[in-house]
Amino acid sequence: MSNGMLDEWAGLSGKVAVITGGAGGLGRACTTALARAGMSVAVCDRDPDAVDAATAILDEMGVASYLEAFDVRDSDALTAFFDVVDERFDALDVLVTIPGGGFRKPLIDMTPNGTNAVINLNFVAVLEACQHAARRMIARGTRGSIVNMSTIEAHRAMPDM
Repeated sequence: MSNGMLDEWAGLSGKVAVITGGAGGLGRACTTALARAGMSVAVCDRDPDAVDAATAILDEMGVASYLEAFDVRDSDALTAFFDVVDERFDALDVLVTIPGGGFRKPLIDMTPNGTNAVINLNFVAVLEACQHAARRMIARGTRGSIVNMSTIEAHRAMPDM
C-alpha cells in the first residue's frame, strides 16, 4: 500500500490527513496518494456520488477513513466534520484544501450573491478549514502541514470567467 519514495521521504505512514474537496478529480488523486503512503484520511466533498466512489476505493485499499458529503461553505457542517475527525482519529497531521470553483458569466453581469458564493468557496471556506486544522495542530503540540491547492484556472484569464 506504499507510495515508495513519497512514503520514504515524507514519513507519512500512521499519520492523519483531512482533504476538503477530496472525493473527485484532483482531490481523489491526492486522497488516494496519501492513503497509499499509509495515512488515515478524512474527506469531505459536496458531490455525494464522488464521496460514494471514493469510499469504495478507500475501503478496497483497507485504509482507515471517514468521508462525508457536504458543502464546505456551511461553517456548521465544517466544524462538525472536524469534530468527528477528532473523535475518530484523535490526530491531524496534514490538511489539504482543494475545493473551489466559479461559474461562467461576464464580470459586469455578476450579482452580489454570485460574487459572494465564489469568495466563500474559494477563500472563506479554505480559511476556515485552515483555522480548524491549525488550532488542532497547535493544541496538540504537533507540527503539521497545510496545503492549499487550486487549478490553473485561478492563474489565467478566460472569457466569461
